Amino acid sequence: ANIGYSRNLTDTSLVDNYTFTLGLTKKIHELWYVSLNAGGSYTHSEFDSNTLIPPAQIVSSTIRADDLGWTGNFSINYTGEKTNASLAFNNDITTAAGRGGTTERTGVSTNLSERFTKELSGFFGMGYSWNRSGQNQFSSQAIDEKFLTLNGGLRYDFSEYVSLEGNYRYNN
Repeated sequence: ANIGYSRNLTDTSLVDNYTFTLGLTKKIHELWYVSLNAGGSYTHSEFDSNTLIPPAQIVSSTIRADDLGWTGNFSINYTGEKTNASLAFNNDITTAAGRGGTTERTGVSTNLSERFTKELSGFFGMGYSWNRSGQNQFSSQAIDEKFLTLNGGLRYDFSEYVSLEGNYRYNN
């Protein structure tokens, strides 16, 4: 069982999110296992809203909203001698990147890493997410955006404690 709390505080909003999940991990083969965490969330939001009243008066107010939802993560994982891989599906509440609000995020991601030699390894990952919230749900504006993330890189381990890593991340 997991109990979580997060607070997203911006200039225009305050979002408190409480989660409770139950999880299990099951090995389905010597090299494969699945993991599942599922539960509920309670979100309390407070955010500023500006309303234009004609001819030119702006009225500011604070809107409060409470929301119940679900949160979860399912992944299937492969752990080999030199290769590790995962495929994951998730749903949670998170800060909207570049926004003054919070959204419900649903996504899928995959990761692959390969050890070429004892010292040199490489990795590649890809994720696709959908952020959404209704107007006055977590912020004063409705949010509906989809984005793709790609990342990859190489890592060289000089010793157990010292390594050099170079990576690239693309967000769209």
